[in-house]
Parts: sequence; structure tokens; C-alpha cells
Amino acid sequence: MTAVTNPRKVAPDSVAAQLIAQARAEGVSLVGPGSPLATLTNGLGAARFHHAIARAIGVVVVAVPEQHRPVALVGGGRVVFTRTAVTRLEARFEHTGLGGFLVTTPEQTLVDRLDRPQLGGIPAEAVAAAGALTDGVDRARVRGLAAQRSRTVQAKVDALLGEGPGAGR
Repeated sequence: MTAVTNPRKVAPDSVAAQLIAQARAEGVSLVGPGSPLATLTNGLGAARFHHAIARAIGVVVVAVPEQHRPVALVGGGRVVFTRTAVTRLEARFEHTGLGGFLVTTPEQTLVDRLDRPQLGGIPAEAVAAAGALTDGVDRARVRGLAAQRSRTVQAKVDALLGEGPGAGR
């Protein structure tokens, strides 16, 4: 078992890194065989990394090219995998004291939280995180990412950003 710092006593950007480090130490493969990508954190873990969720959540969502069932970690927390075209996600490499990994940009994270709020098991937190991200994002990039999604997601983005027919709801 890996000793991991209490997530309630660390900076938000290190919580996702701790869960990833713990998963790696327990032998969980976080990327597909032969994949050139490092661990790609999106969803709730990315929202936490970007300080959009104020409390430790004990879950990190990892985008992978092939679906894998969730993994409960021995020291607590879990890794949820989501099958997606990882090369199409907007992400950047982040360095932490526990290693480096890819994390979706705040703009990508905002759109992802509105598109699949249930991913990770706490949909209310996901929607709240999307709202918390609005102040620090490039709205044109958010709209561009949303344009690649369904009309429902585009309407949610418009409403959140205070634009379009759903604004103000």
C-alpha cells in the first residue's frame, strides 16, 4: 500500500497527482499499451486541479483510448476511466512534486463537466465546477470546443456563459 498525504491537507493541484501516483504504485496502467500519452486527467480530477472544486473528492477521471472498469485504490479514492479519443482533447502537461501528467485545459474541463456531469459520481459538484471555471477561461475557446458537441451541450455552455437563448436560467 502506498502512503499518500491526506488530501484534505494539500493543495488542490496535488490531489489528482497523489491519486495518480497511488494508482501507478498499485500497478494500475493509466495509459493504453504503446500509447505515447502520459496520464490524461479530465473530468473531476481536472476540475480539482484547476481549483474549481474546493474540497478533496477522492476520485480522478482518466481519459483512455480503451474502456477500463473503475479501480478502487487501497489507500482510499478511486480512478474512473472514460473511453474517449484522447488525441482530440485539449490538454497540457503539468509537473507536480509527484510526477507529471497531462490534464485537460480549463476550457476543455468546463465543456466536459457540462457534457457528462455524472462521470465520477458527483454530478452536482461537476456542474458547480463548470460554473467556477467560467471566470478564468477563454470564452471563444470554450465556444469552439462546445461547437464540437451536441446542441444540448452548446445550449448549456451558452446558458453558463450568459449568452444565447438559454442565458439567465
